Amino acid sequence: MTNENLQVFSTDVIPVYITDTGEKVVLGRELHEKLGLKARYNDWINNMIAYGFANNVDYTSITKNLVNGGRKVDHVLSLDMAKHIAMIQRTPQGMAIRQKLIDLEKKVSEGDVVVEALCNPEAVAKMLMKYSEEQKKNAELTAQNKELEKKNEYMAPRADYCDNVLQSTSVLYTSTDIAKEYGWSAAKLNKILHELHVIMKVGKNWHLYSVEDGKGYVEYKETEYYDRFTGKTERSSYLYWTEFGKAYIYDRLKKIGFTPRSEASRKVMEG
Repeated sequence: MTNENLQVFSTDVIPVYITDTGEKVVLGRELHEKLGLKARYNDWINNMIAYGFANNVDYTSITKNLVNGGRKVDHVLSLDMAKHIAMIQRTPQGMAIRQKLIDLEKKVSEGDVVVEALCNPEAVAKMLMKYSEEQKKNAELTAQNKELEKKNEYMAPRADYCDNVLQSTSVLYTSTDIAKEYGWSAAKLNKILHELHVIMKVGKNWHLYSVEDGKGYVEYKETEYYDRFTGKTERSSYLYWTEFGKAYIYDRLKKIGFTPRSEASRKVMEG
């Protein structure tokens, strides 16, 4: 992540900037102000970072020189980190900001360029360049996928587990569902995935690291529950694994020597 040459991309609800590499970001102090928080910024941002966000991946620090000779530290946050932070606050402001950032990403992904960006030709040019690069990468990935299909290395006929995983595109799995196939508890599976930097704890719930987000591995569903400490009905976002996410977990675990019990039993029988 770079913090140089930030250009205003959108100003609705909260300012969103675009970096010189085309990445959309939010400034930590502006997010803190928009959330209407009373805690000191430095204390608050350190608490947020402690949830497991990585320096130079999810955020970068910047220092600004003040007129009186002092210095002030700010942070450039990725949109994923900003969304997670907004959700953690559980306030109307936080939900409004989170929804704004989600809508902004949808508009960009669907090719609906935001009006503010039209006033910034340099930002539009960078967006188009990034889009062109992504298209080139997608073409390369398509060619690689065709080659993999020919070799049939990933989905071999005898890989019964993988065949079953990819039969449907609509079923969602909890961590408990997947853990049972390995003879584990959900807690053990989540611990291993956390150590592999696949998921991280945000508040009370698990979320994908930003580098894995947006690949169709998970879906988040909001559920209401009664908080016996506050006496109020609260909302929380829970992670569910898709078929592709289940296959991804299988691949990551197999690389470190873990396979489902059904596959391990078949190998023993075959000698």
